[in-house]
Formats: sequence, structure tokens, C-alpha cells
Amino acid sequence: MTTKTFEYWALRYNQRENQDAPTFCVFHAPASQILAWAAINRLNRDDPTAIQRDPKKSRISGIKRFFLTEARNTVPTAVVLTLDDCKIQEATSVSIDAQSYPMTDLVRLAVTVTEGASEADKPGLVIDGQHRLKGISEYSNNTHVNVVVLLNTDADEKAFQFL
Repeated sequence: MTTKTFEYWALRYNQRENQDAPTFCVFHAPASQILAWAAINRLNRDDPTAIQRDPKKSRISGIKRFFLTEARNTVPTAVVLTLDDCKIQEATSVSIDAQSYPMTDLVRLAVTVTEGASEADKPGLVIDGQHRLKGISEYSNNTHVNVVVLLNTDADEKAFQFL
């Protein structure tokens, strides 16, 4: 099986000093890349990680139409994902002012996925933004979206963040 690795520069930080609170990474990436490694699990009572409702074609085409209508149209809101299996490389040449940005590191985030992986085998999970991702990807494979990723969260945290 062939694998593909996607790499992104990201700000990794903790919003809370509590060690049990999730760690975030913030970055931007093409919507089509995110869909390659992040699953959209459909609502399923037997699976607590399956939290998304069925996609609405009208919402997806509406987002695509929004981009086609006016060249200045953008979507600044971030999609929210979880990521359970990634490699993080610390940036050695960049210093972040600890007083201005406490608990923050600049890192290189690497996400590896088997090409053609099923939704169940993808390391990421879309918590919020499935329609934006699909609509923007249908508009253009190269259009970037803002991304907030929660790292290594359990099923309860994923469901909590969705709600």
C-alpha cells in the first residue's frame, strides 16, 4: 500500500494550563488535502465517534456558488478537526515570545495516510466544517481553509467538542 504524507507549519498551544485539556494546532491547508486524511463520520448511535449529520448538497453547492459569485468572497472561520496519529517536529530556528504567546510552539505537523483509505482508516476526524470543506474543495482543490486541530483526543472529547 502506498502512503502519502502531508506536512504543515502549525502553531501548537494549550489554551488551558491543565494537563488534561486538549492541545491545539492551528494552520491552513487546501480543503482537498484535509479531506484526504480527515474522515467525516456519519451520525450513528452505535458509534460515539460518528457525530456528523448527512451532508446537504444544497449547502455544499451554496458554498461553491459563494466562491464563484465574487472573487473577494472568503470564509475566514476555521474548520475543527481531531487528529490522533501524527508526527510533530519542533522548529529549532524559530523562537516564540513566551510572555506574549504562553504555551505556544511553532511545529512541523506531518499527517500520513494510506492512499484510498476508508473513512474509518483516516487519522483525522471532522468535528465542524464538513460542508465548508466539501464546498470549497468542489470550488477548487487548491483553496486553503483555516484549521484548528485537537491532538490525540478520546471519543468523549470529540463528541463534547461537536456539541
